Amino acid sequence: MVKKRKTILPLLIIVLVLLLPACGYQLAGQGTFLPKHIKTIGIPMFDNQTPRADLEINMTQEIQEEFITRGNYQIVSSEEGVDAVLKGEILSYSLIPRSADEEGRATSYSVIIRAKVYFKDLVRDQVIWENPNYVFREDFQISENIQDYYDQEIEAINLSVKSFAINIVSTILEGF
Repeated sequence: MVKKRKTILPLLIIVLVLLLPACGYQLAGQGTFLPKHIKTIGIPMFDNQTPRADLEINMTQEIQEEFITRGNYQIVSSEEGVDAVLKGEILSYSLIPRSADEEGRATSYSVIIRAKVYFKDLVRDQVIWENPNYVFREDFQISENIQDYYDQEIEAINLSVKSFAINIVSTILEGF
């Protein structure tokens, strides 16, 4: 009886390994829940309601880049002649110091971005995903080297915009 279990267990494992791909499992970040007819996506410049200059340019570019790296989509910056459109409005942006060194210089920041975002299938004229109050927050440690200090805020902004783009695109493509 024990011998049968020892031979059945490896066979069972092999069968499960062979059947797993048929169950629809795939690596995160590689699949999509978008309709098959969506091939071209328009991502026009996000509106920027914040006083932070160029935030909309950086955010729009990062989202476009993320779509390009994540799928087989043609990305354009127009709403004309596309299968779907992703539009957004940056409602607020905050860079909040969380801790400071002995001289009072920030050593970590929290970046909070609040945006209104929607993704619409123009072929079927239906909104696939939307969030009128998408809140993204990320914390950053910064260098304590005085020579690097002045670039740290810009670096925190760039990293947060990149992370924001990854989150938005993942949310849309992975159907969460």
